[in-house]
Amino acid sequence: MPVRGSAKAVGAIAILDFANYAVDTYMTLSTFWDSNAFDDQMTSFRKAIRAVNSQMNSIPDNYRKDTNKMGAILNYVFQGENTTKDKNIDKIGQNILSKSGRYDRTNKTYKPFIKR
Repeated sequence: MPVRGSAKAVGAIAILDFANYAVDTYMTLSTFWDSNAFDDQMTSFRKAIRAVNSQMNSIPDNYRKDTNKMGAILNYVFQGENTTKDKNIDKIGQNILSKSGRYDRTNKTYKPFIKR
């Protein structure tokens, strides 16, 4: 049951976090009349949400219960950025990316879901 509630929390956090991202991206892309790029980013964002939800059991309880930390984990998985000073968010995000097949062994880097 806690996992299910946490998964819903991730979805809610993701929607709030994405609202800010969506407005900025939409304004940028609409300037260039490029709705396809926006659709691609939405698809990537949904994949990031699914990746976080699928690895919920690997996220410590104290992180699952904290909406700010869950938002930071999702941000790391989607954009590859951690704006907090919590190194555990990097580790959790890297674990999720690795299990999602998003580790580049050649360059030894994690590939977030966002399309650049």
